Amino acid sequence: MARSVILQKPMPGVKEILVSLRNFRERLALLVFILATMIYLHAESIWLLAAVSESLLKNGTDVAMNSRERSRISYTLHRGIPHKDTFGHRHYKCSPQLGKRSPLHPAMKNVSGLLDYSTQVTTDLNVIFMGDSISMQYGQAFEEAAGASRQHRSVLRYSWGRHEGLHVAAPVRGGGVVAGWRITGIMSRDRENMELPNAKGGGWKRSDAHNLTGHTYDTQDDANATRTVGSFDAMVLRIPHGWIPLEAITVPALHEAVAMAHELFGVSTMVVVTLPFANNVVTMKDLTLLQEKNDLLRDFVNGWNKTDAIGVDNLLLLEFGNFADLLMEWNGRLMGMDTSNANYTMENLGSANRHFSQSIAQTCSQRVPVGAKKFERNHFSVDGQHWCMNTMAGRFNAGTACLLGCAYNDETSSKSPLILRECEKRCNDQFMSLEPVPSSTLI
Repeated sequence: MARSVILQKPMPGVKEILVSLRNFRERLALLVFILATMIYLHAESIWLLAAVSESLLKNGTDVAMNSRERSRISYTLHRGIPHKDTFGHRHYKCSPQLGKRSPLHPAMKNVSGLLDYSTQVTTDLNVIFMGDSISMQYGQAFEEAAGASRQHRSVLRYSWGRHEGLHVAAPVRGGGVVAGWRITGIMSRDRENMELPNAKGGGWKRSDAHNLTGHTYDTQDDANATRTVGSFDAMVLRIPHGWIPLEAITVPALHEAVAMAHELFGVSTMVVVTLPFANNVVTMKDLTLLQEKNDLLRDFVNGWNKTDAIGVDNLLLLEFGNFADLLMEWNGRLMGMDTSNANYTMENLGSANRHFSQSIAQTCSQRVPVGAKKFERNHFSVDGQHWCMNTMAGRFNAGTACLLGCAYNDETSSKSPLILRECEKRCNDQFMSLEPVPSSTLI
C-alpha cells in the first residue's frame, strides 16, 4: 500500500488519544483534565503532560496529516514512475528540438531522493495556477501528478498559437479540480478588458474567470452525474517577471492580487512562488533587485493577517526560486566555475537579444566560453526561463501539495500563524532544497 509522506513523527503513546479528538476545545479539556489529575495524585510523570501539551500546541498537525477523515490532500513519492510532462507545450519539453541536450550530470542523477522521483497527488481541493507560461508549466505538471486524463481535461482558450491560456482538469484523483489561467501581469482592476496574452501588461477578462468557475464536468461516479466547478479553494501564484519589470512587484500590487483572487474565485488560500534567476536578469543590479523582491514576497506572506474585507485566510510561500538557484549554483560548480560570489551568473551565452542571453551555469551541461553559440543544454533548464518538468516536477508537485496540506489537512480556522509557518518551513526544507528525501518515503 502506498505510504503518505510524513514530515514529522507523532508523539509515542499520544497519537491514539489525539485521533479521537475533533476540535481544539476537546483537546484543551483533555489537557485540563490531565493537569488536575496529576496535581491530585501528585504524579511524578510530568513528561506526559509536556508531551500532550506539545501536541496540543501543534494543534494536532501530525494526526491531521495521517487522518483520512480530515485530509483533503495527500501525496506519495515514486522513484519508478517518471514524470512525463504529458500536458506541457512541445516548445518547453526537454527534447533535442532546442539544441543538443545532455542527461543530468552524474553527480545530480546518482543522488537517491534528489531528482529521481515523481509525485502523485490525491485531493478534493479545487486549485488554480495563475501567471505566465512558466505558471502554466507548474499547473500542467500538477494536473499530471493529480492523475488528470485527457478526456477530462479542457482547454478553454489558447494564447499565442497553441499555447494554453485557460485550462481545467476535472475531476482529478480524489475528486478535485486543477486549472490554469495565463496572465502577463499581476492581476489588477485597471488591467481588466485590456489586451490578452501574448500582449504585455496583464490584460484579462472577467469572462475567463466565469468560464472556469462555471465549467461543468462529469463526476465519474455516475455516468449521468455532472458538477460545476463553482469556486476554488486555493491559488498558486507566480509573478510573471519578464513580462513586467521587477519594480512592479510592490506590496499594494500583491494585496490587490490577493483580494481579486478571492473576489473572482473564492480562494481562501494562496501559495506564492518565489522567483528564480532567469534570462531576464542581465546585470548584477538586476540580480540584487530580484533578491530584494523575493525578500518582499517573503515579508508579505509572513506578515499576512486575515481580514474580512479580503477573505483569504492563508498565504504560504513556495521557495522554488531557492531550489532552482541552488541547482544552478551546483551546476556551475560541477563545470569548474567559482561560485563563491554571484559574478558567475553573468557568464552568458551569445545572443542577438541581450534580454534573453542565457546564463551558462543555468542552461549548459558543460562549460563553454562566454559568448559561445554552440553548447549542450542541461536537463533541468529549457532555455534559461522555462523548466524541464520531467526533472523538476517531482519536487515542485510535492512542495505544493505539502503546503496545501498545511492549510487544509486540519481545522484551518483554529491554526495559529506560528503553526502554519512551521509547517511551511518543513515543506520548503524538504522539497525546495537539495536535501534528498529519506529513502523510507520513496515507493
